[in-house]
Amino acid sequence: MSAEDAAGFGVESPRSPEQPMAFSVGEFKGGVFRAWGWFLLCSLPAFLFVPPALGWSGVYGNPVEPLLSTIPLALVVYLPIGFPLVVLPWSIAAALLGSPFAYTLGMSLRRVQALWVHLAAFTVLGVGIGVATAAIAVITELLPAPAMVGFVLASGIAVPLGWYRTVRRALENDELAAASVDAVPGLPGA
Repeated sequence: MSAEDAAGFGVESPRSPEQPMAFSVGEFKGGVFRAWGWFLLCSLPAFLFVPPALGWSGVYGNPVEPLLSTIPLALVVYLPIGFPLVVLPWSIAAALLGSPFAYTLGMSLRRVQALWVHLAAFTVLGVGIGVATAAIAVITELLPAPAMVGFVLASGIAVPLGWYRTVRRALENDELAAASVDAVPGLPGA
C-alpha cells in the first residue's frame, strides 16, 4: 500500500513517490533533538583536547604539563564544570541557530532518495555549525582554537547521526503503518 493510501486511513506520512524524503514538523523536531543528543555524547571525548590545547596556546607555562594531566584534568575540572556551564548552553544555541539551515537543507533534498547524498550534506552542515560555533568561542576568548577541534568533530558526527536515526525511524513507521492497513480485512489493498 502506498503512503497516500495509508494516509486515507488516518495514517499520515509526508512522503510520496515525488517526495520520498519529505518530513513532518514533528519528525524535524525529533531530528534536531537527536542530533543535539548525539552531540552531547560525542562532545564528551572532545574534553580530552581542552587541556593540551590550553598548553599549546600558552595558557599553561609548560606545554608538556597538560599532556600528562589530560585525563584527570578533563574528568575533574572540564567535565563537571565545562559541560553544564559551557557545552549545554552553547550546544542549545547552536541547535536553535542551526535548525533553520537544517530545515532548508532537508526541504531542498526531499525529492532526493539517495541516503548517501543526505548523509554527505548533513555532515557538511554539522561541520559548518561546529566551525561557526567554534569561531564564536575563539573570538569571545572562551577557548583557544585548538581546544575546539574535538567539538567541531563532534558536531560533524552528531548532525548526520541525528538525521539518519530520524529517517530510519520515519521510514520504519511508514512501513508499519502500511502493513497495519494491509492487515485489516475489508480495507482496500488488504
